[in-house]
Amino acid sequence: MIGNGQENDVFISKDNLYAIKLNNFALLSPSATSLDGFIHRLIAHNELFPDDAYIIIGFTHNSIGEPCVVLKQPFIEPLRYATDEEIDDFLESHGYTVDMDDIWFNGQYEISDVKSSNVLVDLDGNLHFIDAVVNNVNYKMDAVNKVSVKRPGRRSCT
Repeated sequence: MIGNGQENDVFISKDNLYAIKLNNFALLSPSATSLDGFIHRLIAHNELFPDDAYIIIGFTHNSIGEPCVVLKQPFIEPLRYATDEEIDDFLESHGYTVDMDDIWFNGQYEISDVKSSNVLVDLDGNLHFIDAVVNNVNYKMDAVNKVSVKRPGRRSCT
């Protein structure tokens, strides 16, 4: 294991090309009844950060028996962790503003868990958001609207 956090145990692939993450769904909403939100979070991340895209390669249990999704992500040979100033400058230059809860927002996406240890700087000076939590606000609103819709003759989903 090369690292771990609240939701991921991280390993390096045998060929050193990928970070393999066992994600235990710790940041999945406690009220979630499916993996839909988690999958949309990965899609949103991949839309914003295609060089650091996630691929789902399977499911397993981690060392303490929790069910996990196995994710593959390009391994970045970091020069160092990004500074808060570099992260702020990057996101602001891409049209994001930050709120009091440290959630970055641009009208379509929310990005949270943006801290130095989750953003690497490669040898060319590029920032890699390897473990930020990204949500597409339009998806979240669609999900809220779908859940609150009542159809005649059917039970409500709310």
